[in-house]
Parts: sequence; structure tokens; C-alpha cells
Amino acid sequence: MKRMKLLFAVSAIAAALAAVPVANAATSKTKAKTKVKANAEATTVHYLGAGSSAMWQGFAIAAYNDLAQAICPAATGLIVATNGSTATAGDACTTSHWTVKNPPEPYAYLHDTRSTSIPLEYGNLWVVWVTDTTTSTVTDIWAYLAVDSTVGVRNYLAVPRAKLTVDLAAVGYLASSGAISKSLFVDNSGDTALTMNVWTAISSSGGVTLTAGMTDIRPEDAKLATERILGLVPSPYGGDTVPTTADSFIYSFALGYGPGPIGTGIHSAEPGSNTVATPTEFALPGAADPFTSSTVSTTINVYPVGEAPIIFVANRSPTATGVGQLVTSQAA
Repeated sequence: MKRMKLLFAVSAIAAALAAVPVANAATSKTKAKTKVKANAEATTVHYLGAGSSAMWQGFAIAAYNDLAQAICPAATGLIVATNGSTATAGDACTTSHWTVKNPPEPYAYLHDTRSTSIPLEYGNLWVVWVTDTTTSTVTDIWAYLAVDSTVGVRNYLAVPRAKLTVDLAAVGYLASSGAISKSLFVDNSGDTALTMNVWTAISSSGGVTLTAGMTDIRPEDAKLATERILGLVPSPYGGDTVPTTADSFIYSFALGYGPGPIGTGIHSAEPGSNTVATPTEFALPGAADPFTSSTVSTTINVYPVGEAPIIFVANRSPTATGVGQLVTSQAA
């Protein structure tokens, strides 16, 4: 929960997943060289999400401990026949996970291609995958880029939809980055270096299109947040009686990061952070995209997946570091 979402005044909200049931499959190069069977294995990207930082770690644990283990249980190391996977039951297998943080290295990002003026959105990434070690085929993949709820919604609803890219230089670079504690994984395993086959499936050819937008505010609330951010503050006081710049039906206190459709980047106030989120226009399902004029699909669904409590913490005794520290740039 950071950046643009923090401009929303809320106490507790339901976490939701905006997604369509799409599987992105690509035949493994290793398997393509072998004799094709009736049930030939393929590399299937089950889930490629981006959005809320609050949901990032929890979904990594669920992907590894529940989904990957259902296909390749650590106790046996043998593939179990399961719906949605082309892995061959009975073959030997392994489960792996890999994480990268931004910073220190700007390796993983979203690319909103609707305009060359829209900046890339960098974030922390985890990838979970299953490998059939009998055939050396990566069979199943899940991945999630943590940016921000509003950024995730915007990139998912963009027409065309944004793509995830992982810089090729990152492959194998962080074999054990440990962005998520290994104690949370069912087998207490550390990160495994990202393989070329996995990278190809989630990032090759200019990026791979998202299949889910992760958010703990609803899409229409993300739209409202965007209009608040891009709205021009009327002189001399500001207030909630003037329509925002893009949608005359939205009345809200305007924060002055516009005008849109691409606003001024919002920087993190955390000392040492170079994180930036750029407020950018998008449309809700059934409406025309403000950049391409294409209609956003009306088949998109929102799935509640839990609750994300937002806790307000106040420290009356400022310290040099940690909670309560005085951020000089924000002191005024």
C-alpha cells in the first residue's frame, strides 16, 4: 500500500482481483526437440499479475505453497496429474521461486504502450514455477509485479493492455535475492536463479501481456483516485465543488498533479527511495480508452480474494530512523 493509493482516505477495504480467465501458453524449446506425445507438455503461464504491494508477498506464498505444490509435492518430488497443467504425472519434478527488488536494480517493469510519453513503472517481482526434470521442461509459471493498486488497475484496463518486462541482464543475476523470507515457503527453500525458459515465457518479445490487475481498491475507486490526482486545484482554496479535468461527472478534491492524460510523477517520501508512480488516464469497462479510443472489454471480472486492513500509525516522538522520522523534504 503505497504512493497513489495512499491519497485515498480509507480505513479497511476488500482486496479484489480484476482478471479474465486467460492462460498464456508457449511450447518449451527443450520439449519441441523431442518426440511429440498426445499429451505433449507445454509451458503455461497461469497468472501474470501486477498491482498492490500489500498483496504481493501473500500471493507468492499461495502460488508456491498451494498451486505449485499441488502439481509437484515437495514430499515426493513427483508430478501429480492436476487440471490446468500439462505436466506428465509420475515424472520427477522441482518447484522454484525467484524474486527481484527495485531498487537496487531496475530490472522488472510494466510498459504501457498507449503512448511513448508514459513512463515505465518499475516494481518488485516474484516468479514461481514447476519443472518436469525428467523432460527438462518448465511446465507451470505464476508471476506478480508489485507497483500500486491504481497503477495495476490502469495498466490492466489499458487498451492495449500493458506488458511485463524483465531485463535480460537480470537472468541469473540474483540467484538468492531473498526478497521474501524462505521461512514462509513450505519447504524452507531459498530463491533459485531465473532460467532462460522461464524468462522467455514471462518477458520475451517486448514483454508479455498481464492477465490480472491486483488491487485493494475497486477499479472505479482507482479511476476516482486518478481524477483526484490529475485535477487542477481551483484558486484560492481548492475543494470538492469543481469537476476534475477528465470526467465532468466526478467531483473531488483536486490534488494538482495534472493536467492529464499523463500527470506529474509522484515520488515516494521514504528516504533513499527512488520509487515513482505516474498518474495516467484510463477508462473503465465499456468506456473508450482516452489514448486509443478503443472500448475497454466488458467481460472483465472483479474477484474478492480477502481483506487488506489499512492501519494508521502515529508516533509523537520523532526518531532519526524508522517510524516517526522527520523527512526533511516533507517538513514544510
